[in-house]
Amino acid sequence: MRVLPANMIEQMTSKEKMLEPFKGKLQATRAHVFLGTKCSYHCKFCYGNGKRDAEFFPIEQVKEYIDFLHRYGIDEIEYTGGEPTECSYLPELVEWVRDTYNMRQCIITNGSGENYHDLYLKGVEEFLFSLHGFNKESHNFITGKYDAWEKINKSMKGVESFQSALLRINVTICKYNYLFLKEQAKYIIDNFPTVFQVNYLPMNSWDEATKYEDISVPYDEYATILDKAVKVIRGNPFRRTRIAIRYIPYCKLSEDLHPYIYAHIHHAYDDYDWNQELDGRTIRYTYLDKPYGYYTLPSILNKRKSLYTKFDTCLRCDKFHICDGFQTNQLKREGLI
Repeated sequence: MRVLPANMIEQMTSKEKMLEPFKGKLQATRAHVFLGTKCSYHCKFCYGNGKRDAEFFPIEQVKEYIDFLHRYGIDEIEYTGGEPTECSYLPELVEWVRDTYNMRQCIITNGSGENYHDLYLKGVEEFLFSLHGFNKESHNFITGKYDAWEKINKSMKGVESFQSALLRINVTICKYNYLFLKEQAKYIIDNFPTVFQVNYLPMNSWDEATKYEDISVPYDEYATILDKAVKVIRGNPFRRTRIAIRYIPYCKLSEDLHPYIYAHIHHAYDDYDWNQELDGRTIRYTYLDKPYGYYTLPSILNKRKSLYTKFDTCLRCDKFHICDGFQTNQLKREGLI
């Protein structure tokens, strides 16, 4: 197989072709609010491991950023870190956002917080937990905390009891859990039947996570296992749980899973993911007066060119314009390029 030059991919990925599958669909107006990398956990694959002791951004700086998001047209935000619940001013910030802009608020968390109910009362409507293990031993090992499993289970049970709050779960696929994705899915459905969404993400070779690439798993090795896990989630008798599989090539998964795949192009159209153009704090203020959605494309293309690879055989695939392709670092590690 011949690797396609990056400029050819950019040339062929026209705006019209990329947006064709999404015509008529609403565009999400959600962004993430990064509070800083501070976190007391030591997850094996974290892309911020070298910065976990850094202090959170000042609250006024974060408020200024949220002011910008509101002017941009964003009406939903997700707090990320690091671990947001370790941020002392988070309750104050949540209340301010509710009273000032009435934005929908979500927290992405490892489950170690003690104040989820207070945050819910102040305005948080969604809680996205990082559940990486399939039992106590695996989860505690992956997170580097002896009591992580106990804490996240207690926290998720608490959120289930909050009226109208959404419980969402992230699972990062790595060599320490991929063989047990089906068992983990069964645990989720048996213990948290109200779960609104489960996201499956491969261990990404982004930022400092490149130091830990030896724990990533080739797509072929977990494709069948992931298929079985999704079937378990789909069989939830309590509710129809939303499923998202992010950044995995379409050709590596069965067609039955294709409706659940979300690549970078989907960010602007996924109600439960954020706008890539607003990723981090590299905001282009000149875009403020432009139609929302169009300017996500430069970010998508740049991320694809820098992190992913496509082959000439990809040209024959009807998913060419929406599929990210293959993680370049993983292909190099497997000796395929």
